Amino acid sequence: MSSDCNTASVLHELVTSYEAKASLNDRLIDQYTLTLDKRTAQHSSPGLIPAINQILMDTDYDAIDPRRSLIALLQKFLSYLTFKEILNYYPENFILENLYQSCGTASIVSLEIINVNIDQASTKEFIRKNGVVPRLLEVYFNPGTSIAVLNQIQIMSERVDDAVDLVRPSSDLFYSARKSKDPVLLARLLDVLLILLPKMPVDPSLYLFSGDEILKYTDDLIFTILIVQFYTKLIGMNFPIEDALKDLLKIFTSGPDVDEMVKLEIADLIAKMSYNNYNSILEASNVFKTYNLLPVFDKDEAYIRLLSRCNPDLIHASTPAIYEDVLAHLALFDARFFPILLNFIKSKPVWIYLQPRLTKDRLSKLPKNLLFHLLLEMARFNYSGEYLFNQLPSILTDELLESDVRNNEIWNLKLQVLEALTNLEAVPGYDYWQGKLKECYNVMRFGQSYKNIQPKVDIIDETA
Repeated sequence: MSSDCNTASVLHELVTSYEAKASLNDRLIDQYTLTLDKRTAQHSSPGLIPAINQILMDTDYDAIDPRRSLIALLQKFLSYLTFKEILNYYPENFILENLYQSCGTASIVSLEIINVNIDQASTKEFIRKNGVVPRLLEVYFNPGTSIAVLNQIQIMSERVDDAVDLVRPSSDLFYSARKSKDPVLLARLLDVLLILLPKMPVDPSLYLFSGDEILKYTDDLIFTILIVQFYTKLIGMNFPIEDALKDLLKIFTSGPDVDEMVKLEIADLIAKMSYNNYNSILEASNVFKTYNLLPVFDKDEAYIRLLSRCNPDLIHASTPAIYEDVLAHLALFDARFFPILLNFIKSKPVWIYLQPRLTKDRLSKLPKNLLFHLLLEMARFNYSGEYLFNQLPSILTDELLESDVRNNEIWNLKLQVLEALTNLEAVPGYDYWQGKLKECYNVMRFGQSYKNIQPKVDIIDETA
């Protein structure tokens, strides 16, 4: 069917659905959106955009377009038009009248118009001339603003240029939100600060929460988690958050009881710290000392995550007896503790102690998914790869080279193991295994027929 016929079908569907106030054929609309190109958009926009608007602005819009297919179609149209062309359908006064509403389809459309074309010079001039960003931030900090509008404002905040000049008039809004003690407004403040911090200087008092402040919000689980995630995202960036990190570490190690989900988030924060040069803070907190790791023996999920994700070399440096004091007493081959085993294989000093536990008998009894995760981790390092090549030949032969794997997840893991092992050329034992490993890898990657492929030589017919 030609694009003109498709356009005619869609226009007919829009008109009849609008007149009958009946749900439109969203499959037809979605398919048209998927195939719409720039040429078709420019040709069909004079007929379709007014028909789309008629439905979007109708009081029965929710009944006519329950899946919001028309919003996606309109967005596609707008992406193919310049801002000046869009003004033919949506005059400036329409945009400005609806842009600052806290909810409603007209507000979403107005925000989409700007966001889709925000890189165009004429759009940037419109934003600056009309002071759009400061006014939208007023909407953003309105507790009654809908999620859909909030999302569009955040998109604009991410993409707008000259953030300093555009946001400066709104600084009072930020301080007001920070002082409000309202978790909803504070959550919005943190979200927008994550966007603005890489772009402009921000007063640290806006985003530094003391441990006591954080504990005041523990009844609001979602907000407490958001605070921890906020600091996790800032780790490794040049912001003065050390005091906040210290307070979160205190909450984790010795603070009052907090929800397990919060402790899991703090464990992720500590893990990121362990790979980003916060060694002195972590060392001072004693978070990796044996007496602070005791909850792992009670199968505490936060401490299992801590030992599964933190830099194992840093843990070992902080607690040289980590194996004797902790790991030796854990059932590392049980599924619950298995991630800890995988993590500590990365540490050569700890590997020396783990190695005697990785016997043929023990590995052959593992469930296949755990075994192949273990083999993959071992295949990533020279020292553990050497152990595989020289001490576990039957595991390599029976479980890797000659196993008939049908499960898709394990098949992919096996392929990754083979690929990693073929990169250990400098490891003692590699020369013996390389031919078998490469053959198995090629069969998995290219199929059995790869061995029968004959080199192709093009013959030139000189009689032609």
